[in-house]
Amino acid sequence: MRNVIKFAVILLVVIILIAGISAYLVLKPSGPVKTLVVAANSGPDSLDPSVTSTTPGWGVVQQIYQTLVAYDNSSVTSFVPDLAQSWSSGPNQLNWTFNLRQNVTFSNGDPFNAYVMWYSFNRAMVLNQSESFVLEQNLNSSVSSNFLNNTSFSSPTAAELAVMESNVNSVYVVSKYVLHITVGGGYLGDVPYAYFLQTLTSPIAAAVDPAYIQAHGGVIADQPNSYLQNHAMGTGPYVLGQWIVGSQLTLSKNTHYWASSLPASQLNNAIAPARLNVVLEYPGTVQSAAASLKSGSAQMMGYSFSPTVQQQLNGSSNIVVKPQPSIYGATQGAWYLFFNLTAPYFNNTDVRAAVVHAINYTQLINDAFGGYASQWVGPVPPGFPDYNPSNIAPYHFDLALAKQEMKAAGYPNGLPGSFPFIYINSADFVNAAQIIEGNLKQIGINITLDGVTQNTWSSTTSYPGGPSPYSIGIDFYSADYIAPDDYTWEIAAPGGSPSQLTTFGGQGIDPTSGNISINTTYFGNISGVLNQIYYDISDATSNLSASGRIADYINMTQLSYNNYLFDWLVIPQVYSIYRGGLNGIIYNPMGSAYPNFVMFYNTEYYT
Repeated sequence: MRNVIKFAVILLVVIILIAGISAYLVLKPSGPVKTLVVAANSGPDSLDPSVTSTTPGWGVVQQIYQTLVAYDNSSVTSFVPDLAQSWSSGPNQLNWTFNLRQNVTFSNGDPFNAYVMWYSFNRAMVLNQSESFVLEQNLNSSVSSNFLNNTSFSSPTAAELAVMESNVNSVYVVSKYVLHITVGGGYLGDVPYAYFLQTLTSPIAAAVDPAYIQAHGGVIADQPNSYLQNHAMGTGPYVLGQWIVGSQLTLSKNTHYWASSLPASQLNNAIAPARLNVVLEYPGTVQSAAASLKSGSAQMMGYSFSPTVQQQLNGSSNIVVKPQPSIYGATQGAWYLFFNLTAPYFNNTDVRAAVVHAINYTQLINDAFGGYASQWVGPVPPGFPDYNPSNIAPYHFDLALAKQEMKAAGYPNGLPGSFPFIYINSADFVNAAQIIEGNLKQIGINITLDGVTQNTWSSTTSYPGGPSPYSIGIDFYSADYIAPDDYTWEIAAPGGSPSQLTTFGGQGIDPTSGNISINTTYFGNISGVLNQIYYDISDATSNLSASGRIADYINMTQLSYNNYLFDWLVIPQVYSIYRGGLNGIIYNPMGSAYPNFVMFYNTEYYT
């Protein structure tokens, strides 16, 4: 996977709540509310589902566009029909057939069918933007932008239909309302994919309107469509209203929504018609957002709950502050220390062992997170399927043991020199980095804090790159979809940190040939440990046996843990914050960073 940052702004995640109190007293609002106003941190990066890669972007796009399947309420393992009415797979799960709904239209009245869905998948892969890997790991496409731009996808000719029906590509049309997808044509290789349905919930897999796009710039390979950057046309329960960049964005109920005529028995959380209009306001500061919530001009906050928010909301008796399950903290960002495994000193297992035992995790949690975070054991984060299946205890602070390990490494008096330590220069990262700096100094490891901007950090941690100047630093990853392999490819296998990306080639891909393979130049260092982890991950992604996958995750977790490949730090606790009287809240598992942002707004209503 790629280290795609889901944060438009790295949030303050220090959380302080009065012990034992998880919510304020809830009172109903005085009158009916027809519009839900959310005081949000920032706006979308793009409204094109094939382009957006931030949480604010996903939060808007998923209201306007729809995918073949969706998560069943807040489940991370079961799915409900969205644009597909039903689906089935062969015994080896390489071949999937989707029976599409026949009454679906885009909000402008254009029809949806298998040709349109074929177009949508292939357009996303031809654009080849940052999220395209979600499809390309399983699927391939040889379709040209010229074909996408010059074909009628409402009534294709026989010659055009022959192209769409050809199985030379992973996605092909069976009939007007039946679509076939063959998994195994992407860079993961010719294997079944255990988490395929999870990938189909991502915006990259959403249906877009070919006629609308053809009329507004069409498709250019490897380039985003500038018109779709701030315009949208989907099949979903909402349409885009006014978007004043930096100020607010309106989502209006789709008055021509295809599912409005369905009986209640056929509805689910993904397709239910909207009951409220939604306005996302961007007040600029957390103080302004809290003031809007307190006054009642906003009904929900898209900020993390911090000491500042707590102070602002003091005295309010109609505000709900609700703790969310650990998966939301995990999708916000699983924090860890990376080590450059080929750098001097940090290529020594005993040195890495000393580091993990020198970190005072209690201090880190209490001082940098106000006590509202928890340790974890990677590479799969808490809340995800197959997290720490053998229940290994997290690394513990033991200064005496850390000094013994430094002695065993041959450095009883510490390491010579100082080492640049990269992190994002925001309040939460600064606090954590300063604590770690003091902890490591006690065992003779001196780090020089190198706080950088988010853009610099992102470019430094993105493959390809040159030799990394960093031997150690703080890294994190947030989910593209809710499946354990989205983290393991990125973290446990090469691909999620400056050292891993630049030293090992990224995602197990041989940068010379472009093939997924074990290249001894990149993988042949730690006595085959990385090779074994890579093979475990590869097997887990295609192992259709639950017990077989668990065995893989047990092994890769144990190998990472015993060889101190990373120091798994903390997962923050996150909260949703809203005014009382709001009903029908269903948290989308893709609520990365903001539980209030990525949800099914269409199910919500006031009483």
